[in-house]
Amino acid sequence: IIGGNELRGCITVQNCKNAILPIMAACILNEKEVCLHNIPKLLDIDNMLKILHALGVKAELKEGECVINASSLEINSLDQELCSTLRSSIFLLGALIARAKRAVISFPGGCEIGARPIDVHIKGLEELGAQIIVEDSQIICDGTNMHSGTINLSFASVGATENLMM
Repeated sequence: IIGGNELRGCITVQNCKNAILPIMAACILNEKEVCLHNIPKLLDIDNMLKILHALGVKAELKEGECVINASSLEINSLDQELCSTLRSSIFLLGALIARAKRAVISFPGGCEIGARPIDVHIKGLEELGAQIIVEDSQIICDGTNMHSGTINLSFASVGATENLMM
């Protein structure tokens, strides 16, 4: 780097999937149309769109824009085949409980960078009043008695924090 020169110009910063996927899940909290811009064309984004479609949500990605309309959300459960394609399917747990007061999802998959348990998500939701049963490969949640609260996570987790905020 040679200093002493003024920097000028414009760059476009591409969104990253780790930011977009929880935002896409959070879109089901709203019954209005949401338009997300600067969305990368990635397999994980496509898989989240498939999961949203399976829930009855209208979602389309075209030319870097993703339009999501969850007013037609019909289903509050996801099968193992869908959840196994995407680690970020866990974000739908908090969003579905908040919107439908009940959620049934399978354990998430799709991540090959090592063990990242979801117990912190489950424990946090229980601290907020969710009744959760883990049975076989499913997480069954009843959120009818949820309440606000203060949660102290056993370790720092951005994903669990995002999920619990939903």
